[in-house]
Amino acid sequence: MAKESKTTMESVRSWVFQHKLRTVGCLWLSGINGSIAYNWSRPQMKTSVRLIHARKEELLNYFCRF
Repeated sequence: MAKESKTTMESVRSWVFQHKLRTVGCLWLSGINGSIAYNWSRPQMKTSVRLIHARKEELLNYFCRF
């Protein structure tokens, strides 16, 4: 019997299923990076305030999904 080749979507789905924690961590990290990049583009804020706002916004986005 020949092995059935998986489609790309099936491959991604099986990888996510096997690496759930890594997937959540990568999504969270990409959200934090996006927030930091957005806040970094605002020149009137100090660096410490930018980092605090980025973390706060990401936490709010995370909890609003549920």
